[in-house]
Amino acid sequence: MWFSQIADVEFMLRVLVRMVLSDWRRMIVNLEAPSSSIIDVLQHVTHGAVVLGAPRRPKRTGARQSHRGVAIASGTRMTFCRIVLTCCLGLAVTARPALAQRHVPDAGMLAVGASVGATMPRDASLQNGLEVVGQIDAYLTPRVSIRGQVGATWWDITGRGFTGTIKPLYFDGNLVYNWEGGVWHPYVTAGVGAYRFHSDINPALSGSDTKVGVNLGGGIEYFFTRRATITGEVLFHKVDGFASPVATFPDGSFWSFTLGAKKYF
Repeated sequence: MWFSQIADVEFMLRVLVRMVLSDWRRMIVNLEAPSSSIIDVLQHVTHGAVVLGAPRRPKRTGARQSHRGVAIASGTRMTFCRIVLTCCLGLAVTARPALAQRHVPDAGMLAVGASVGATMPRDASLQNGLEVVGQIDAYLTPRVSIRGQVGATWWDITGRGFTGTIKPLYFDGNLVYNWEGGVWHPYVTAGVGAYRFHSDINPALSGSDTKVGVNLGGGIEYFFTRRATITGEVLFHKVDGFASPVATFPDGSFWSFTLGAKKYF
């Protein structure tokens, strides 16, 4: 694309040079006449209305001019018009790539994003917690993408005979479908992943349990620039119960609510 643009500009510059040289070559022929003085040359360049190659004569105060002087002035104006026209064509060529910019999103594009939010575990003995998420999307078509996502959250244990913290870490692979809506792109997503529940039980017990789970949800993207968006998403993660060093939690499922940003490449 860039080589084509450079070639177009180079071609127009060559055409411009040829037109200018053609116009001024005719003027130089007149300047070579023996009777032309340096004053005639300067007046021709500045006013374009002096007859070159002819004896100097007092300036007349009428509307009548020599046909030769009119032709030279006309040639000067034509050269100026050609320069303006060529500059306009150059601006058009320069603007052409902007008009042909790639659609976002498009097949073959990648996008990376990050978000923060909150999680609500289904188990009554686990409190809501903070969540951080990172993701990468690969677009198969403008509407369909494959997404890899990693997230982590923290839940405090409450209402049991012990205290501590559960730290879920998950890796999900999702299929995403989005709709074109101008700067707004709503989408739905579903996928499967691995969920690792790390338990820190006071005073000094710890352990981990890994489960397979699925997720389903949707969200929306707002394009505040052509390749950057603000995202909002709601997901439900369905995961079976998991074990800690001192007890089993019967339900590892949770809701996720996040806000973030995304960049397309």
